[in-house]
This record gives sequence, structure tokens and C-alpha cells, in this order.
Amino acid sequence: MAAESKQISTLIDRSAADVYRYAFVARNEFGVLDHEVTLPSGDVIYNPMRVIPYGDACEVVFTLRRQPDMSNEDFERDAGLVQADLNRLKQLLEAAQWRCAQRILSRSLTSPSSMSPVCSNPYRS
Repeated sequence: MAAESKQISTLIDRSAADVYRYAFVARNEFGVLDHEVTLPSGDVIYNPMRVIPYGDACEVVFTLRRQPDMSNEDFERDAGLVQADLNRLKQLLEAAQWRCAQRILSRSLTSPSSMSPVCSNPYRS
């Protein structure tokens, strides 16, 4: 990662035989979610990821890079895993948005003056 970035979190994903570590760049106003994945072998893979505002929604862009000596089958498997992760992220965000809308609605029904948003996009001003 670039020298000016700093790690804000490390996640550990345990599968049946492997442990992967994820280190994300510091929270920022630009929607940059670049991260490094440390494989069980110790190899580190840099993954660019962006969240781009689009009206009331956003677009998440993940760049999957083919690693040296990676077979077509392994690359396609990785692409499928990334797609599954992005699909799950979409589900989680849409569910959170729905819960947020329900909270706003329930507050507005009990007190119309409480219509101020309780859920906001941290990347919007």
C-alpha cells in the first residue's frame, strides 16, 4: 500500500485449511477500500477497491488481478469468489438501508419533527 496509507483493521478469515489476513487502508472521504490479503504462504496480494457514489446508491469496483503463474481455473475460481463476496456485500447493504428506512419511518410516525436522517453515507458531504 502507499506510504501515506495506514492499516485500520486486520480481519482473519479461517477456512478449513488456511488462514488469510486482510489489512485495509485508513477510512477516507474518497471511497477507497484498498486492502492487502496475506495468504498462508506469506505472500501479500494488493487489491484495489473503490466505492463510487451514484445518486442515492453507489457502485463498488473491485479489481481482480491475475497472479503470476496462476492457472485459468484458479483465476476463474478467484473471480467467482470475488463475485460471491460482492453479491453478499450488496445484500448486506440493501438490508441495512431497509432497516435504516424503517427506523426513520417509525421515528417520523411518533414524532414528525424527528425526520432527520439517522442513517447517512459517510462519504457524502
